[in-house]
Amino acid sequence: MDRVLEKAGKTKSRLRHVVVVGGSMIGRYVAGYLGRNRYTVRLVDRDENKCRELAESLSDVLVLNADISDESIFQDERLAETDLIITATDNEELNILAGVYAKTKGAGRALALVSRPNYLNLAANLGIDATVSPKLSSVNAIVQYLRRGNIRSIHTLFDGRSEVIEFTLSDQHAVVGTPLKDLKVPKHALVLAIRREGADLIPDGHTVLQANDLVMVFVKKGAIEKLERLFSEERT
Repeated sequence: MDRVLEKAGKTKSRLRHVVVVGGSMIGRYVAGYLGRNRYTVRLVDRDENKCRELAESLSDVLVLNADISDESIFQDERLAETDLIITATDNEELNILAGVYAKTKGAGRALALVSRPNYLNLAANLGIDATVSPKLSSVNAIVQYLRRGNIRSIHTLFDGRSEVIEFTLSDQHAVVGTPLKDLKVPKHALVLAIRREGADLIPDGHTVLQANDLVMVFVKKGAIEKLERLFSEERT
C-alpha cells in the first residue's frame, strides 16, 4: 500500500500512523479496518459514553475522549504527528477546519468527509488532500483512497449505485499521453470533465490526458474496480 502511494506522488514517507476524528459508524469502521491491518490508529470523539463503547469494541485502536475543536488536543496528544488524519464527524465545516489545522501543524495528509458542492473546491483550496461523500459507502471509498493514492475525491449517487470519482494524474500514470478514444474505459463509465491548469475542459475522444490533469469520471458500481485499475496503473 505504501509503495502505491509513494509511486502515485502522494507521499515519500511510510503511511503508518492514522488519526480518525469522529466515532460515527463511518469513523468506527474505518478505524477498525486500519487497526486490524496493523496501522497505528487513534480515534478521537468528544462523547465520553461513546468512547467507552468504542474502546471496548476496537481492541486495535487507541480511543481518545476529546473535542477536536479544542486546539490544545493537537499539542497534548501530538495529533499532528500523523501520516494521515481522517475527519469523519457529522459537521462538515469542522471536518475541513480540523484537517486544515492538522496539516498546518505537520500532519502528512488530510481526508475529510464533505458532501456540499460549494465546500468541495473550498476544501481543496485550503489544502485538504481528498474529500469523500459522507454515506455508508464512504468506508469503501476511504479504503480505496488509501490503496490508490491518485483518487482525489469520491461522491456517491443514486443510493450508492453510481459514483463520481476524481483522479489526479502524474507522469508516472500509464494513461498520460493517450487519447481517450484509445483507452479501455469500462462500458458503464464516462469521462465528464478534465481540469487542466485551472481551466475546465469538456473532453472528446481526441482529448489526450496530461500529467497534473484532474479527471472526473461517472461510473456505475459494477465498473468501479476496473476504472480504478485503468487510472491508477503506472508505467512499467
